[in-house]
Amino acid sequence: DQFWYKYAYMEEMIGNVAGARQIFDRWIQWEPEDNAWTSYIKMELRYNETDRARAVFEKFVQVIPKVSTWMKFAKFEQKNGTADR
Repeated sequence: DQFWYKYAYMEEMIGNVAGARQIFDRWIQWEPEDNAWTSYIKMELRYNETDRARAVFEKFVQVIPKVSTWMKFAKFEQKNGTADR
């Protein structure tokens, strides 16, 4: 997981956000632990990409359907004004 995280982080730091997204997309295909998903979501939120963050969350709750995952998603929706979803 550290390799993927550092690879995505490096791409983001050099300004290649699209490249970082591609890396995260490849990484989450392996169904990694929660921290990979939350790192991807946080990156999208740093760029005010709420819809992209929501799309990642929607995949996250499908792949890891734990109560804690759903709670994170609900808090995200509550914060972003769409808690009725």
